[in-house]
Amino acid sequence: MSKRSTKPEVLHGLFEENNIHPNLIEGNDALMDAVKENAKTVKDYRHPSYIRHPLVSIIMIVFFAVPANADEWAEIETFAKKKEKWLWEHPSSGYIL
Repeated sequence: MSKRSTKPEVLHGLFEENNIHPNLIEGNDALMDAVKENAKTVKDYRHPSYIRHPLVSIIMIVFFAVPANADEWAEIETFAKKKEKWLWEHPSSGYIL
């Protein structure tokens, strides 16, 4: 069994402390664009043969999933699968396969 990461829980706590909720994010294109631009600056150290999705897509999915109470990586994956259609319909979400 893999070790459980606490990073999503910490991020969730930061969102709650700053009153960032899903309803604030959805429909706020300026916020999504700003997060996406910052996410693009994160250096991707993964080996190219292991890359299945662009790092910006992963960051944006986490950004959307955590305020929606996804506190574990499996929950974040489930969120992305459930919201895939919405993510594709909103280019500012950064969801690029």
